[in-house]
Amino acid sequence: MKKSLLFGLAVGACFSTAMADSTNLPEPKLYPETSFQGFSADGRYVVSEVNGTITILNTETGKITEFIQDEDSNQFYTLGLGNFITADGSILLASTSTNLDAAYYQGGEWHELDVLDPTRSNMANGITPDGSRICGSIGLNAMSFDDVIMLAPAFWDRNPDGNGYGSCTVLPYPTKDLFGETPQYVTAVAISSDGKTIVGQVTFSSGMMQVPIVYTEDENGLWAYSFPTQALFNPDKLEPVENPGDGPMMPSAESFLSAEELEDYLAALKEYNTTYQGPYPDPEDFMSEEEKTAYTEAMEEYAAKYEVWQEQFYAYWDYANAVMESSPNFVFNNVYLSTDNKTIVGTLETQIPNTDPGAWMPFKTAYRPCSVDIATGELTSYEPAESCLASGVADNGVILAYDEQGTIPMMGYIIKDGNIQTVNDYISSIVPEYASWIDENMTHEVIVGYDYDEDEEIYEEVTFGGMPVATPDLSMIAMWNDTPWDGGSFAESVLFDLRKTTGVTTISTSKNISAGANGTVIVPAGFVSLDVYALSGACVKTVKEPNGVISLNLPEGVYVAKGTRADGTTSVVKVAAN
Repeated sequence: MKKSLLFGLAVGACFSTAMADSTNLPEPKLYPETSFQGFSADGRYVVSEVNGTITILNTETGKITEFIQDEDSNQFYTLGLGNFITADGSILLASTSTNLDAAYYQGGEWHELDVLDPTRSNMANGITPDGSRICGSIGLNAMSFDDVIMLAPAFWDRNPDGNGYGSCTVLPYPTKDLFGETPQYVTAVAISSDGKTIVGQVTFSSGMMQVPIVYTEDENGLWAYSFPTQALFNPDKLEPVENPGDGPMMPSAESFLSAEELEDYLAALKEYNTTYQGPYPDPEDFMSEEEKTAYTEAMEEYAAKYEVWQEQFYAYWDYANAVMESSPNFVFNNVYLSTDNKTIVGTLETQIPNTDPGAWMPFKTAYRPCSVDIATGELTSYEPAESCLASGVADNGVILAYDEQGTIPMMGYIIKDGNIQTVNDYISSIVPEYASWIDENMTHEVIVGYDYDEDEEIYEEVTFGGMPVATPDLSMIAMWNDTPWDGGSFAESVLFDLRKTTGVTTISTSKNISAGANGTVIVPAGFVSLDVYALSGACVKTVKEPNGVISLNLPEGVYVAKGTRADGTTSVVKVAAN
């Protein structure tokens, strides 16, 4: 079953508005040249990776540990793709070389994991909260366009004495994709808390499509795999068309020459390449009549075979493209596992109409955060923005997402039960004082367009968010942005510590409307209208069927908001717009 939820921010999430005692809360902090990618579950550590450099921040002491990329020594640090850090932050998964070794950091040292072939690309991606098991992808073959699998799923168990990890165990994996072709990659990215569920992706032979795969261990220690979205593949039930494979080999003219003729031809070719005088040598000019006849017959046979193959090739790709366009396609390596081990969170790749009047193509690629129920295969997609990707999943199925890089402003989102709210608004609703901090510290002047009449760039003050990551309970949230306001910087992160607040992840059960931050009103379900009045008594705004976070978008001042329920009862609250 597949369903899609479309929400605008005006009908966003009704998240808890429990206000914190902000007197003891640490002020949010900006960290230049970092892109925080994940937290330890206890919030003590948050980790960044920028241009091959890993930065570990101890959020309690402020201590920063850096591992800086060094081209001379071939050091290039790359974080694991999944839940790459233990709950207490004592073990961190990464690669320590440009060749992608599978490694982990513990006790102040880097350690390499056992792999089948250390000359291939190997990655440690996910680790259980207690560090007892690691999952990752190991290299079977070099990067190749041949019909081979390059990555396979694997795991490593901690040694019985608690020191280090044992040999690599390869998980069972499919040798055919859903088209019946040899896949390029079969990966393992994220692992459950008990280590018995691992999720990854299968990249099809074409390299143009990915689907999730789930590996599960039974009570006897036996592993099996499944494709949770297999029922959604080829929904139109198109009749499969056989892939004709590679086309026939064109005959080589040189192979029809005798040894002496070939020597003469190569000498002429060498002379031409030296002097560039005269006509370019043609092997046929060095053939006997019999050889020319045999070569011509071989070329005619090749042409006939190629014509047949080409017809089969086009038929197969017409079928394959139709299936790929109608089937869910997931963004490469964008895989997260919910804390209850029941849901895969990722991102769908889709095509939407291109509304740019100067566009060459009528459609363009867009991304949608999504969730997949592992047991039922139900797929649900969300649309916080035109093109938006998942960046993680917290407790209670809360999905973190962010605008596609290059979007101005790039914003972060929190999605719960289909309700959507920007991270900025969510944090401001928890700690109203943070709203002004966000306005002051995350607002930048950036180029938003070009005035062709005046021949100049258009600048505007814009408040940014970024790609969010968080602890499972959302008590600590970080976002990073690629700093379009600063051409000399690669990235900047912001860290919000909400550990002293309460009700951070709780969905509001209040039956009354309430005032949010930044001139917003939070309206729970059951209201049919929202009327906003100036203190003079004039009605300045009316919203029909309000639900979630409603932005007033009114001049600065104090207003009275009145929500009316279907039974005629009302709820009134004062709200400040700024």
